[in-house]
Amino acid sequence: MLFAGTAHPSLAEEIAEHLGVACAPAQLSRFASGEYYFRPEVSARGCDVFVIQSHAEPVNEAIMEQLVMIDALKRASAKRITAVVPYYAYSRQDKKALAREPISAKLVADLLTASGADRVVSVDLHSGQIQGFFDFPFDHLTALPLLADFLRDHLGLSDGREITVVAPDAGRVKVAERLREWLDTEIAYINKRRARREPHRIEEMVVVGPVGGRDGGGGGARTGRAGGRRDLLRGHPPGALGEGHPAPRGVADQGGRGHQHAAGAGRKADPQADRPVHRPNRGLGAGGRVRGGIGLRDLPRREPAVSL
Repeated sequence: MLFAGTAHPSLAEEIAEHLGVACAPAQLSRFASGEYYFRPEVSARGCDVFVIQSHAEPVNEAIMEQLVMIDALKRASAKRITAVVPYYAYSRQDKKALAREPISAKLVADLLTASGADRVVSVDLHSGQIQGFFDFPFDHLTALPLLADFLRDHLGLSDGREITVVAPDAGRVKVAERLREWLDTEIAYINKRRARREPHRIEEMVVVGPVGGRDGGGGGARTGRAGGRRDLLRGHPPGALGEGHPAPRGVADQGGRGHQHAAGAGRKADPQADRPVHRPNRGLGAGGRVRGGIGLRDLPRREPAVSL
């Protein structure tokens, strides 16, 4: 049985159509106080249940909605509950960079576990170590083959001599290396030195690898050509490569002709924000095909059963 949250209903419909089934009917609404109410309209007793919800904006509400859905299905005696999370929220907070920081990715894992999930499916996590935050099976899917086919067949990036795959930082070199193997081309990475007390501010950036006169591509939403080689900025959550991000500029400064930003699943940052504020990625996406959907704030509201 498939149950869909409101963050991306069209994705759930496409999955159901591909499987030849229909999304199970359910009542999902909000009380006047803003609290969620979920109740499946069909019996889930003894069934394998999949709860599809990408953690899209507003992120915290999307997470809470999925937790309420999972809890209701657990109490409805579902045999096994799989949380399908194309974009895993807080995945970039998977370790402590400074003292007194949270490990929020682990917190999300604990919440999914406590709500009653038996299995989790996600796409292109920021770090594979997040799988270790769970004590049950975690299916980590990748969109690299789809991205490679799209770049090669639809954008014409088939000549490896004219392309460089660029990892936005040293932590994504392994992911960029896998894409390089699919495209049979060169690889480069961007070495960043971040501010000690401001993790999101970059003080110095050096591009390491062959990008001069080449085209590049990676994880994103913009394309450009100047003359030379194209660069593929790959392997970073789209929230880290918003408009005005220094990574594409750094590649251009080294002589890159232009770039493609390729992302498996995720969100695009608002360049005007003082801190990362994510929006659904409407660029080149594969692991979630983020498109417009019903806003969480637009759910029908229910009057409280008890006035508080």
